[in-house]
Amino acid sequence: MLSSSKVPKAIFVYGTLRADWGPRGDRWGVLDDKESAVVYEYGHITGYVLKQNPRLEYPFIHADSASDSTKKVFGTLLSWPSGGADADADTQSTVFQNKLAHCDSIEGYNPEEPSCGLYLRSAVMVQPTIQDSEPVLAYVYHQSQPDQASAGGAGAGADSAGDGGVIDFPGGDWLASRDDGQDPSAGASASASEEAKTTIFSYGSNGISQLRARVQNPELSALPAALPDFALAFCLQSPGWGGGSVATLAQNEGGTAYGSVVDLTSHELSLLDKFEGGYSKEDIKVVVGKGSIRQRKAATAYIAKYPKTTADDFTPPSEQYRTAIDVHLRENWGVGAAYTPLGVRRIAADTGRVTAPLELWENPGPANLTLEAFCVEVNVLRTTPWVMPQTISEVVSKLNAVGIKTTDELAATLDVGVGHGDDSDLNRALVHAGKKPFHASTLAIFSQLLAS
Repeated sequence: MLSSSKVPKAIFVYGTLRADWGPRGDRWGVLDDKESAVVYEYGHITGYVLKQNPRLEYPFIHADSASDSTKKVFGTLLSWPSGGADADADTQSTVFQNKLAHCDSIEGYNPEEPSCGLYLRSAVMVQPTIQDSEPVLAYVYHQSQPDQASAGGAGAGADSAGDGGVIDFPGGDWLASRDDGQDPSAGASASASEEAKTTIFSYGSNGISQLRARVQNPELSALPAALPDFALAFCLQSPGWGGGSVATLAQNEGGTAYGSVVDLTSHELSLLDKFEGGYSKEDIKVVVGKGSIRQRKAATAYIAKYPKTTADDFTPPSEQYRTAIDVHLRENWGVGAAYTPLGVRRIAADTGRVTAPLELWENPGPANLTLEAFCVEVNVLRTTPWVMPQTISEVVSKLNAVGIKTTDELAATLDVGVGHGDDSDLNRALVHAGKKPFHASTLAIFSQLLAS
């Protein structure tokens, strides 16, 4: 019997229980549970062989007969952090125990009679695919050795099949072979023509509108992502963002840094690098998704090179930068999610640790923002995003040139005009001042936001 310190708190699955079996997770509905989000990651176990009875729709594994076997079986490692992944045997989470019992029933395993069911259940060490990850102790369901199988089921039934016996998967990845429609003996294969991309975790102003403009890809898409045990902190000073500090990441046990991930080509990454002066790229592990099924993935984040500040030299972030963060998180996590209110923290120069929030900030709404922050909200609704933050000063300068210094004054000007096209009062004033007028679509966005 395993000691309490060695009881698995995860399950390794390689067939129809895999988290990537289908759009809603596994075949059996174990993971599609809004009350208990699962986090999965890819990994493999060693010393087992993967097979399938051709008359059945699911695979099985059994220990390789060679004691020094290096054969691998690939799959997904499932855990339920919200249930207390660090609990020992006596306090292990109810969530995990319920999920384990559900899997037991699917696999025909009875803990009271462990050797009498369709499958056995054992503890194995799983090596996650993410580089530099420590092995994880997990449960796995498997058949007995073929020469020991006598109770029927996937393994024994296949051995006696008259149509060629079992199907072997030397590559060790059942799902990849199934999805690729390839000969299982070939193992999993990747397209050599597909360019490898870098997964970037964004947590500050790099929302999807800003990123599309910066990397010149209007089709770029993002997914919500979170970095456990970290928090946003602020440092440096950015003239483009109004002279205030900008965000970085700081270790914060028990906290969560919210953001999003995008996959960038090498060219797109080189374009983004130009906007990230004062930062270096570092490898991290994020949890992607906000639904019932979330994935732990390797990612890269821009981290400030010199993040520490004293109370005297710390400059709070500007309202336009705070708004950019709010927009970014709102796009991915929704309004009123766990990321609000935004905590303004710094990394103390004397301790190197992140401080408690110096203030808490919530977006007051577009009509109550400064013109600079209002521009950030406008950018979200534009079909062709502005390059930020450069365009902020250009737009505000145009408005200032015709005497508009606040959103109230902008609203009043827009209310005067009959229409919102080139003949509006605002555009006529801009032309008179020698400034380029706004496009009708931009004026419509102004009015939409100021009326909300």
